Amino acid sequence: MRVAIDAGGTFTDVAIIDDAGRLSSHKVLSHPEDPAAGMLHALDTSVDVAGLRQVVNGTTAGLNAVLSRRGTRVLMVTTAGFADVLGIGRAHRVDVWELRYPRSEHLVDPDDVHAIDERVLADGSVARPLALGDLDAVSRRIAVEDIRSVAVCLLHSTRNPAHELAVRDHLAARHPGVRFSLSHEVAPEVGEFERFSSTVVNAYVATTVGEYLTRVTDGLVSRGHDRPLLVMRSSGGVTSAESAKERPMQTLVSGPAGGVIGAQVIARHLDLSHVLALDMGGTSLDACVVVNQRLAVRADLDIAGIPVLMPVVDLVTVSAGGGSIAWAQHGALHVGPHSAGGSPGPACYGLGGTDPTVTDANVVLGRLGQAGLADDALTLDTRAAREAFGPLADELGLGVEALAQAVVDITDARMSDALRTLTVRRGHDPRDFTILAFGGAGPLHAAALADELGVTSVLVPPAAGVFSAWGMLHAPVRHDVSEPLLSLVADLDDDALSAAHQRLLRRARDLVAADGLDPDDAEYSALADLRYAGQHFSLTVALPLGSPVADWDALFRERYRTAHGTVAGSPPAEFVNVRLTAVGPDAGQHASAEIRDPRPATWTTVIHRGERVEALHCDRGRLAEGVQGPAVVSDPGSTIYVPPGWSAATGPMGTVRLTRNEETS
Repeated sequence: MRVAIDAGGTFTDVAIIDDAGRLSSHKVLSHPEDPAAGMLHALDTSVDVAGLRQVVNGTTAGLNAVLSRRGTRVLMVTTAGFADVLGIGRAHRVDVWELRYPRSEHLVDPDDVHAIDERVLADGSVARPLALGDLDAVSRRIAVEDIRSVAVCLLHSTRNPAHELAVRDHLAARHPGVRFSLSHEVAPEVGEFERFSSTVVNAYVATTVGEYLTRVTDGLVSRGHDRPLLVMRSSGGVTSAESAKERPMQTLVSGPAGGVIGAQVIARHLDLSHVLALDMGGTSLDACVVVNQRLAVRADLDIAGIPVLMPVVDLVTVSAGGGSIAWAQHGALHVGPHSAGGSPGPACYGLGGTDPTVTDANVVLGRLGQAGLADDALTLDTRAAREAFGPLADELGLGVEALAQAVVDITDARMSDALRTLTVRRGHDPRDFTILAFGGAGPLHAAALADELGVTSVLVPPAAGVFSAWGMLHAPVRHDVSEPLLSLVADLDDDALSAAHQRLLRRARDLVAADGLDPDDAEYSALADLRYAGQHFSLTVALPLGSPVADWDALFRERYRTAHGTVAGSPPAEFVNVRLTAVGPDAGQHASAEIRDPRPATWTTVIHRGERVEALHCDRGRLAEGVQGPAVVSDPGSTIYVPPGWSAATGPMGTVRLTRNEETS
């Protein structure tokens, strides 16, 4: 069997595919206080670990450490005169209208930034040799203050890394238990602020992610599993646990990346050109687009105002999940960003939660039926859900059911805005897309979002409740490498560009081999970041290895016009970074929806637009002949709500297709 585990904020999802292609899934409550124990518990309750052929893990350990500021204390070593790079940052603001815009505090305390006497120039030459004596003070602090993680961020180390390597070697010989993150290894790209920031993030999560992966690996070995643990990366590929420890920041959004890979698999097998994938879980909505069956991968990420340079699937995240808490301020109703999480969770879980949440609202409206959650380990408590809304309803002067509908409407509006960001604001017409809805709560809200966007078709994939884990089982090994190449197009010849990509190719082949694959079995893609001279931001374009400089220039100008409109004249363009991506072979056999004996269909009451209507309540296995809405369809790990005016039927590859009826279009 092959197994993937996606540890979310509320539930931990398990997807299992055996050699015959049969799929099974499980959903258990997460253990945020001990993620490694929670992951192993999810495995123990789902499968015999000793007999597994492959284990893939998506973890939020690093992301949670950053968001909650509970990572490892970092000591930063930098070039004299540049200790304030992180504090200065960039001048741009997310909200230009906020006169007192609050800047995000970085992860390293200014008192923990140690400047040393050295200087490498932009061409890689050494202006001031490294003074190793400056490191004595750093060494004392490491010993006295029990520093466990050091970020080495020296100026222009991407052109000449000798000083960063010397700092690491000098300190590591004296402090063998300390983890070191070097900026030229973590983020070898132009821009000292972003490079330093990324290196500090890597150092901040290094101990948290490293210890998590060590505990999981040791737990698997003790249970008789003798294969390497694979870890999902934010870029949409997997790598070995040992490789993930070297670049722990690349696991920050590994869970949502699994869903993106799953969306790509569905798009390819069903020959869909435009897919709008939305993953609504317990704490957030993660959305992405798959256009022409290709992933959109960015070169950077912003986490709570902190920039990180790394390949990451292009996602929009909104704090709108099933556990998002409803509250009021000055007579106005708000939903989120705070979440009830998995402990105690929404009030309807019966685990002690008292705050009204989106899940509670759906229970009040009858859209979750009487099904249980987490493999029926949790029985929904309708009375508790209604009681949770009581005080808020009194405060706002609304009935409980009207308030529940308002909570759902606000949540849908916030999510539809996020989906417009991915489509309309990027030049796509959302009506050209098929919505792929998954996660525990995605299929509940998908039809309403389709109505908002003018979309007429919704797909619910196999194992929708654990679809991100399902996607991880289809993710190939992937490695992304880069190096700076700051040069005007006019000053760069074909041989120099080819030589840079060949250096990256050798690095990528070594990384693929380290993961136990034959480098000849991987596919390699060349990329480059270009911009017009004088600009700060760049665009990433891709061409076959060995393409001439003129082709890169022409493709950049074409993409720039598409993204930003016309350009006055023909300004000179310049290269900023070159990149290369290595993708291993297909991960294995695909599995469609799991087969469970469906329960008899019943009737239930749902509230739709303030009116009580009778709705069919059935299991997903009874959709072969289709149903007309209103209907509540129970699916392992999730629930599909089919509103009036929509129909649902079984589709190819184990999907369920929701279609808006013509008379309501």
